Amino acid sequence: NEIIQTLRTIKKKYPFHAIRKIVNDIANLKILMIGDTILDEYTYVSGLGKPSKETIVAVQSEGKDIFPGGIFSTVNNLSTFCDNIDFITTCGKEKKYETFLKKSINKNIKKKYIFKSENQTIRKIRFIEKNHYTLSKLFEVYEMNDLPINKKIENKICRFLNKNLHKYNLVIVNDYGHGLFTKKLIDILCKKSNFLAVNAQINAGNKGYNLITKYKKASYYCMTLNEAKMAISDKHADTRDVTKQILNLTKGKYVAITLGSKGSIASARKKSNFIMPAITNTTVDTMGAGDAYLALSSPVLYLTKSVELSSLFGNMAGAIQIGSAASKYPLNKLKFLQYFSTLMKV
Repeated sequence: NEIIQTLRTIKKKYPFHAIRKIVNDIANLKILMIGDTILDEYTYVSGLGKPSKETIVAVQSEGKDIFPGGIFSTVNNLSTFCDNIDFITTCGKEKKYETFLKKSINKNIKKKYIFKSENQTIRKIRFIEKNHYTLSKLFEVYEMNDLPINKKIENKICRFLNKNLHKYNLVIVNDYGHGLFTKKLIDILCKKSNFLAVNAQINAGNKGYNLITKYKKASYYCMTLNEAKMAISDKHADTRDVTKQILNLTKGKYVAITLGSKGSIASARKKSNFIMPAITNTTVDTMGAGDAYLALSSPVLYLTKSVELSSLFGNMAGAIQIGSAASKYPLNKLKFLQYFSTLMKV
């Protein structure tokens, strides 16, 4: 009932033809994306039980998949909506990953600035048990050297940003806290971007060291509730108060906090919160849902300045993403509009 009522309210204000125009207008934007490269490897197993002489669990290997994650997931999610996307990232010098990553990029992405660092390409290996439609993650192994990028690469990226940032309507940052974003680079992004949308993810490899407050006066902040509470150093904060605290700390304009199965809450300066209920309760894999939310809510917010519409688009993108494993099936513009048309029939 909650989601139906929210959709009906939005439909009165934004009929389908208006939504379709917004989606089509995304194609005219010039967008820069910058973020860490991550390879997400899924090793599928089934349980065999406990060995007689060990206090461990034995599993049977049942194959594996490898997905281009990190910035590649966000770029591919937005690429069917917009042809004018450039992106910047770093990866290691491993030849075996270089070819795979290049092949994984949608063909309409023309300008790719992939800098090779001395750090290895980050690979996160998850051991997963399939359970009907859902995936149960058992444990995870990180392969990474997350030292900051060297000065040579930092200077190259900074020169590019100083020269070209003014050309982009929108800059989207996926900061996974694995060494790409130096203070110098962050300062340029915050000062010179026309509209900066940013997520600074907290994960097992950077916990406590990658807070959203590194980015001051950005246009749009997108994060999970846990990331927001860590940023304000208040574990027990009321969710309804967190949005304003984030905006006060960062001096930003807009913020969206994703709440998993409870949807999201978003706000703008001097405006009340907007709560968007979750659109689906069917989950195969939550991996990449936040990246999909950021990818689609950012251009919509840039175009409309509406936290209601950006929340709706973000939640729809997340709902589609969690229906498959990792980033196996990126968002598709036509299917997205069909999905929206179906939702608006409530």
